[in-house]
Amino acid sequence: MTNAGKLKRNALTVLFVLLVGISLLNTLQLMNITGKLTEKVVEAKELARPAKIEVTLLVSGACSASDCYDIGLSLDALKQQNVEVTKEQTLALESAEGKALAEASGVQRLPALVVSVEPKKAEQLKNYWKRVNAVEPAEGKAVVQPPVPPYFDLAQGKVAGLVKLVSLTDDACTQCLKLDDVAAILEGAGIKIVDKQVQAYDSPEGKASIEGFGVTRIPALLLSKDVMVYEGMAEQLKALNSVEKNGYYAVHSTIPPYREVASNQVKGLVEVIYLTDESCKECFDVQVNKQVLQRFGLVFASEKTVDIASKEGKELVNRYNLTKVPAFLMSGEAKEYASLNSVWKQVGTVEGSGWYVFRKPEVFGAYKDLEKKLVVTPQQGGQ
Repeated sequence: MTNAGKLKRNALTVLFVLLVGISLLNTLQLMNITGKLTEKVVEAKELARPAKIEVTLLVSGACSASDCYDIGLSLDALKQQNVEVTKEQTLALESAEGKALAEASGVQRLPALVVSVEPKKAEQLKNYWKRVNAVEPAEGKAVVQPPVPPYFDLAQGKVAGLVKLVSLTDDACTQCLKLDDVAAILEGAGIKIVDKQVQAYDSPEGKASIEGFGVTRIPALLLSKDVMVYEGMAEQLKALNSVEKNGYYAVHSTIPPYREVASNQVKGLVEVIYLTDESCKECFDVQVNKQVLQRFGLVFASEKTVDIASKEGKELVNRYNLTKVPAFLMSGEAKEYASLNSVWKQVGTVEGSGWYVFRKPEVFGAYKDLEKKLVVTPQQGGQ
């Protein structure tokens, strides 16, 4: 064989070896990729597999299904997760097994769910536990407790959140605010009221409640201290200056009129006198004043219109040194209306007698200047 032939044969041999090597390398890489893909598929299947759980409903005989939070709602929500319930049982706290489970799981409120999760799936449910404020799984267990009252409080050994309500009424004060709808509003907000009573303030029961629970105004509501377990109620009662006395909070109407217990008088019924000048045809209608007062929530005990040319009108003009009309006067009961009093200094005075005197009719329109004896029409925006 010639040298050229030998070289050609050697080249072919090298090329064959290279091709075989490349083929083997590709095969190995393909096997590696296939292996990794198989691992990923296995991992995906494992992630998709429902977590096997065992659920124990821990309940208390002191907390009936109609009174306490329905833990079945939490159980239904749990079953909507990617889980397979392999065992479900109910234990009473009053049983030895139930008491032992409560102590071991750190349960504080009942009814509750004690959930056992297979260890390698615990992480899978971690986000769900956070959403429902569950106790983080410990030793393969998670505890789901009532998110809102009523519930059985293990530390206190009683049901928390069962509220009693007493409504103190005054049928004689027909213009006083009624609190009849408050109970329905509280229940609509999720507060469980288990006992409702209505007591006339002047009845023996009403008088006992007034004295026993620090009631100063009628109408009023008495709420048992159980209401404090509800979110936001502590702040609401504080804002109303309500403090606990003998297990109850007294909530008074903040809107007049109301009956003051100390004096047994109705406060906030205002007498109003409208002063006008019938000879002033250009002057604004004095009834505009009434509309404004009603916007401030005033409730009238009486109203009358007096012309300044009358004997009574002249006496009022002189007594209060009025220089402009139309005007109006209000009895001292107007002091009960905070929003009115916050602006009154801008338009009027409060006299030593307690009466309120309106002195700036120009804010409403044309008026009569009694000193100059002429009608004044204010420029736009007032003078």
